[in-house]
This record gives sequence, structure tokens and C-alpha cells, in this order.
Amino acid sequence: MALHPLVIDIHVVKEGVGSDWFIEPSGSLRVHHKEPESRDANEFIIKTLAEVLGVSLSKITVVHGEEERIKRVKIGKDVTKDQLIEVLGAQKIS
Repeated sequence: MALHPLVIDIHVVKEGVGSDWFIEPSGSLRVHHKEPESRDANEFIIKTLAEVLGVSLSKITVVHGEEERIKRVKIGKDVTKDQLIEVLGAQKIS
């Protein structure tokens, strides 16, 4: 069976505390980080996604927006957006 990687946009915002994940009305994921446009934010996203999905860090790649608040991330695992939202415990924003 062929691998179907998931590509998803993640908005990294400075407001808030902690690193809770949310689903924006547009369907994008949102997470808080103290420095949204930093390498540290990219590493945080990659490490978090790899841990919750049980894959190696090399399976998660920021393919666009490395130095921006909106990052496009590719997940090299057969996973749906709904499955990702569930394992992250992301809450909908109204």
C-alpha cells in the first residue's frame, strides 16, 4: 500500500500560555509558542508531532514558512487530519 503523507498548515501564535493545540475556523491547526517565527518553534512542532504520532523526527518536515507564523508541515505517515487532531487533543475555536 502506498504512503499518503498529510500536509497541513499550522499557525503559530504568541498569545496564550502553554502549548495547547486548537482548530481554527478555517480548519488549520493553531499552537502557542513564545517565538512563532523561530527555529525553536519549528523544532517544537516537529518534536511534538513525532512524539504523538510515534514516528521518527525525520518523518516530519516544515515544507514552507520556516521563518513565518504560518507553517506548512508534511507528515510522512498514513494519518488523516482527524486522527492528528484527536491525538493532539486539539479543541475547536468558535
